[in-house]
Amino acid sequence: MLPKKQHTNRTTTLIQDLQPTKRRREGASEYMVVRLRNATIESIEDTETKRLKVVKVVAKEEGARVSMELPEVLCGAMNPRDAITVIIDSKSIARGNNAKLYAEGKVFRIREENGIEVTGTVGGLRMTLDISSPTAAQRKTFDSNKFLIAIV
Repeated sequence: MLPKKQHTNRTTTLIQDLQPTKRRREGASEYMVVRLRNATIESIEDTETKRLKVVKVVAKEEGARVSMELPEVLCGAMNPRDAITVIIDSKSIARGNNAKLYAEGKVFRIREENGIEVTGTVGGLRMTLDISSPTAAQRKTFDSNKFLIAIV
């Protein structure tokens, strides 16, 4: 569709759509997101429950730590000291289909003492996220009770 022409005092101006456009990188989210790049799987430990493991992830650059209980089967693609990226978003994650783990979780409790500590469940199993100095965007990710997590 061509822009409309408007005549004003001997000049012709073009009126174009003035709504802002959102330029997005492929796989980027326009919503609030927690992205832990260069994270490392610190350990994969057994729990008291049979066939259940605790996966501990550390992202030193962001000052974040994630601890998740997962079934033994889902831990098969993960090894200690693996370099990974953890993405937590309130909307669907574009790279989720290619992830080692892509799951939906629910927020149970948020504490904001010396950073932020989010306790939630992923598939009915416990997950905790600690960020020492979170940004405002990272805090807003958990405003809704639902979140999606991808480990890439």
